[in-house]
Amino acid sequence: MDIGIVGAGNIGTTLAGLFTDAGHGVILSDPRGPQSLESTVEDLGPRAHAGDVEEAVRLGSVVVLALPFRNRESLPSGDLFAGKVVVDATTPDGDSAEMLDLPRTSSEYIAEQVPGARVVKTFDTMHWESLREAAGRDGEDRLALFLAGDDPRAKATVAGLVEDVGFAPVDTGTLVEGGRRQRPGTDLYDDPLTEAEARDRLSSVEPSP
Repeated sequence: MDIGIVGAGNIGTTLAGLFTDAGHGVILSDPRGPQSLESTVEDLGPRAHAGDVEEAVRLGSVVVLALPFRNRESLPSGDLFAGKVVVDATTPDGDSAEMLDLPRTSSEYIAEQVPGARVVKTFDTMHWESLREAAGRDGEDRLALFLAGDDPRAKATVAGLVEDVGFAPVDTGTLVEGGRRQRPGTDLYDDPLTEAEARDRLSSVEPSP
């Protein structure tokens, strides 16, 4: 599968490495332009190449938004995202209260901005270093990644990617209620858990207001 990644910070480059290691192709992009990514994609190997944001969206069967939430306005407008599976992996830029205090979840804002896309929220509740270091664990030691979304097929596609990079997908529910459970500052955020621990924790977590 070819995966477009928008954002080449810690999360974006970590995911690019995990996806290429799992055999997927990656189009890595950044608002600064593809020329800023030459050394990064060289390190990632032949399955990765740099592109502009529009190319990453157009060519990716799945598009991962791995940029700070406040930079979402840099995303292309129009119908470029229509029909795409779009992963909201946007993160706080600084204090996590920035996103917790919003009246809606990040994914609700993202979904408005990418009309026609099938949005799934994941890859954003675990610190990038944990993503890099814990990928590929087996059995009971495998860590969980939470995901939320409204489209069952899109969630199944993204859950498959989560498994490909060595994590256990744990469904938190719809984009709104599940997204609220995953927000910064909640009990599911930035606390590496095994699949069993994650499901136990999830059973006691109500959506934040």
